[in-house]
Amino acid sequence: MTASRRTRRPASPPSGEATRRLSAIESIVRANQRQLVSLRLATARFLRTERLSTTDFHVLQLISMSAADEQPARPQEICRQLDISASTLTSITERLAAAGFVDRQRHASDRRRTALLPTEAATALLQRHHRLLTRSYAEVLATRPRAVLTACIEVVDALDAGNARCAAALNGNGNGSGA
Repeated sequence: MTASRRTRRPASPPSGEATRRLSAIESIVRANQRQLVSLRLATARFLRTERLSTTDFHVLQLISMSAADEQPARPQEICRQLDISASTLTSITERLAAAGFVDRQRHASDRRRTALLPTEAATALLQRHHRLLTRSYAEVLATRPRAVLTACIEVVDALDAGNARCAAALNGNGNGSGA
């Protein structure tokens, strides 16, 4: 029995418009990466004064976001979102609790489960960071028309969705190739 041979047609080259669009998207990716690096640098410098690591801060942000949603943060969810081990999270939450940023509470019906809640000090720290960024952004965006600011929000939301898709693809097979 012989297998039938399939002939592949060579892919047609992308149109000029498709090439220009891809080039523009590549420029957006590079700009997004630059923005992320500069944001990380600003955040790291802010955190240095607070004696916190960026991972500590990310944990604190997730705990605070859960509290804002009126849900106690679940350690296993934080581990999944930050791709850290349970022992790493335990060390971080111990440091954050010792620094007065996190309250750890045992679940009322299941004493094995722990809820993580931000303290007022954590809320104040996150607000200071937010105000610092807001002031800096306002200095460069204040003169932009409202329509441009609205478009910026849409682009940032789209970039966030693209980053989430990339993370999900990498989570699935380790290399993001979809193979």
